[in-house]
Amino acid sequence: VFYFSFLPLYFDSLILSNLITGWEYDAELGLVEQFSDRSKQFGLNKKLSEKVIRAIANNWQNDPAIFTWLEACLRFDEQSFVPIFAVTVIAENWQNNPYTLTLLQKLAQSNDHELVRRTAVEQLTQGWHEHPKTLPVIQQLAQFDNKRSVRKTAVEQLAQRWHEHPKTLPIIQQLAQSDDEESVRKTAVEQLAQRWHEHPKTLPVIQQLAQSDDDYSVRSMVIAQLAQGWHEHPETLSLIQQRAQSDNNEDVRSTAIEQLAQGWHEYPETLQLLIKYAVNDPYIRRYDFETNPRQTALEGIAKYYPNHPQTKDLLLDRLNNDPDEKVREFAQQALEELSQSRLS
Repeated sequence: VFYFSFLPLYFDSLILSNLITGWEYDAELGLVEQFSDRSKQFGLNKKLSEKVIRAIANNWQNDPAIFTWLEACLRFDEQSFVPIFAVTVIAENWQNNPYTLTLLQKLAQSNDHELVRRTAVEQLTQGWHEHPKTLPVIQQLAQFDNKRSVRKTAVEQLAQRWHEHPKTLPIIQQLAQSDDEESVRKTAVEQLAQRWHEHPKTLPVIQQLAQSDDDYSVRSMVIAQLAQGWHEHPETLSLIQQRAQSDNNEDVRSTAIEQLAQGWHEYPETLQLLIKYAVNDPYIRRYDFETNPRQTALEGIAKYYPNHPQTKDLLLDRLNNDPDEKVREFAQQALEELSQSRLS
């Protein structure tokens, strides 16, 4: 039997004090259920959850009952942070316990709590990277876990810790092109661009996604990756011009226009293209938060060509004729700033 009332005095928190005062460890008293009830009663947030779990684990690490107690804490509902830190301290404090690896593998693959699975993945890759059973678990989760956040975490860990493994690149390529969730595809693309930039199969995947991924946020992100990572490639400029002209989503067109202005404003044809987009893009505003490609083009012209003789005339035209109030407001502001800069 031990008393939770003797936690270190540095926990200067009334909530924490009320939470643990007078507790005794006794399996028959349902301590975990008491802890669960009290954590809800006192609103045990992420910071306090970590403090109390780490304090208990550190102060009674040599008591075999604590490991069992931490395992039981994994039963907390998904609204609690307690199970996450229970996994973490088990992995950190009992790394040499032969059962710990088995437990983490089980948690990573079958726990109902999404964040517990993610945490188990992270702990497995940190503490058992070289163990022969770890990589197969991570590969399986990256491809087949039913939660996108777990697949994303597994993709990141695969790319970071098994970069050279022959199966890693094909898995990342496959997920970049075919995972059901756009956030997983984006994570896979980021890893491809960062870690396999020079691989001959990476650019074709990136180019294909920029044109044909069915999610606009993926296409936007991939266009930015192309412009920044393959700026000098002979096919990049034409692909970005095509997306700026003909993508069916205004955010993608805006991203392409922004990258075109930023990366190729010194090219002689770029200004005329931006003028064309500023006048002819078909966007019709539905919501205030949306991005208008015509305004994006105007912003690029005002930023990179403030002294060009066509700039003032274009801004005047948009001030008087653009159907979008926000574009007219921007044209007015840009004209005022242009006049002020010329006066100074």
